[in-house]
Amino acid sequence: MEVQQNSQNSPSEQMRIWVDADSFPAPAKKTLLKAAKRREIPLTFVANRPIPFGVESPLFTMQVCPITPGAADDFIAENARTGDLVATRDIPLAKRLVEKGVAAINDRGVEFNRENVDTMLKERELSIQWANLGISTGGKKTSYGKKEAHDFACCMDRVLERLKKE
Repeated sequence: MEVQQNSQNSPSEQMRIWVDADSFPAPAKKTLLKAAKRREIPLTFVANRPIPFGVESPLFTMQVCPITPGAADDFIAENARTGDLVATRDIPLAKRLVEKGVAAINDRGVEFNRENVDTMLKERELSIQWANLGISTGGKKTSYGKKEAHDFACCMDRVLERLKKE
């Protein structure tokens, strides 16, 4: 797949949705696919292995990256542009995107911004340090149910509408 290297989307260039697809929940992927198809927005899954879409559309592409640490994140960070939307659970990637002015959301319906991404990174680092010391932090929120899927869909719609107007 060839991706344009423009520094910013021109008015005639369509926004793109990028999905850090390796660990993104299936219900959220399905929501993104439906929204992209309905709004006619190109969508790219990025992962180190093929991820099936489950639906066919010329709008959907799959970028398979090398199986090296950070390859998919690097691809997204290098190719996503202002005006695009990135869906990711990866907080360090979200920070890179926010610093570039790219809209990024997680699977729980949170849009990353300069304030919350720094706080999330600090919390993540602290949790890792505690885990290395054998201190339990109560575990990670792992269930993904109707509430999380609803929050994600609402956040995605809100951000896509805002990007459309910008």
